[in-house]
Amino acid sequence: MANADPPAPTIASESTEKPLKPKKTHPLHTSWIFYINELPQDQRGDPNAKNEGHQIRCLGKCSTVEEFWKVFKETEKPSELQFTEAFYLMREPCDPQWEKPEYSNGGRWRLRHGDVRSADYLWCELAMSAVGEKLGQLVDSHNSILGVGVSPRPTSVVVEIWTASLDFDADKTIEFAERFNSLILPHPVSFKTVYYESFEEVRKKGAK
Repeated sequence: MANADPPAPTIASESTEKPLKPKKTHPLHTSWIFYINELPQDQRGDPNAKNEGHQIRCLGKCSTVEEFWKVFKETEKPSELQFTEAFYLMREPCDPQWEKPEYSNGGRWRLRHGDVRSADYLWCELAMSAVGEKLGQLVDSHNSILGVGVSPRPTSVVVEIWTASLDFDADKTIEFAERFNSLILPHPVSFKTVYYESFEEVRKKGAK
């Protein structure tokens, strides 16, 4: 009697396989764009560079929390920048060129901290607060935040908060620094100087 043929192997139906669930993302209120204001490549790392000819370069755009962290982690840290370079995080479609006519009604808060080693910490907290829409608590209710920036100096670090309109509380510098520390920074720092300047004032200074 002949042996019966062995049973055919069972092939799992594709319909029985569980499809991969798409990764959940967390949208931001608006999109943001990372920029660097940097020296030309032939001047970077040169201590005798003339610090001229800076150029603004886009580093990446983020519309979700996940995209924010991806771009943030892939970029350099402020502590790795030259002392005349800067990072910016701007609300789309803004960019860090205060000379543009559309910024003529606005200005920026500038806070200088006396320890350049805090640059990375300040940048991280500032960037997170920007995309998390926490910075609006620092300015007048009529105003809105355009972007933020950080720039290391030889003995200090400067942070900037750009506003669409002039801040009515521009003369209350001590109060602003206190609110910045209490609302934005988990570990407060002391600031050597705090002031607000309109972009019109910046233009006039540059024209002299």
